[in-house]
Amino acid sequence: MGRIPMKSQWNKPFRLADLEPNWEKTPTTPGVYIIMRGTLIRRVGGTDHNGIIYAGKALNIRRRLNQFWNADHIASDLLRMQLPIARAVLGCKVFTEDRLYPILSRLFVRIATPIRKHELDEAERLVLTAYLLRFGELPPLNFSMRSRWDDMPRKADLRWAEQGMGITTWERSVMKSRT
Repeated sequence: MGRIPMKSQWNKPFRLADLEPNWEKTPTTPGVYIIMRGTLIRRVGGTDHNGIIYAGKALNIRRRLNQFWNADHIASDLLRMQLPIARAVLGCKVFTEDRLYPILSRLFVRIATPIRKHELDEAERLVLTAYLLRFGELPPLNFSMRSRWDDMPRKADLRWAEQGMGITTWERSVMKSRT
């Protein structure tokens, strides 16, 4: 797999609920996205202060975020089908399926778009690898990393992914001091 420098900028986080009033402004281009609780999650390798629960790619960002919000995506559908998992991942009381949708609407999203179709796998891999290196495990709703991702990305490319996750220079220096 060739190395592709990521040039797309990360947007400011917004709530999934903001999709509805801004539907026409939401990009329909390919890109990567990060879904966050906005509250901390304790991970094996430290505390994720953004509470990232899922990172993915899409050929159409608007459609994919709508699918996630409506639990028509593999990750959010798992939350709908398994409410005990929803309680653990979302960090709040979800006792009924009806209660899940308002909680999903309060989740935050960051997107990087446009990304060329042939760069999507690499961009998603960068985000997941950066998270794995920082926290020692994948976000809770990312179930696996594909075997084709065996080689490590370049540090410069990982910095792009770290920007999306909100990892600061200070956190990077703390990570280096641990190794």
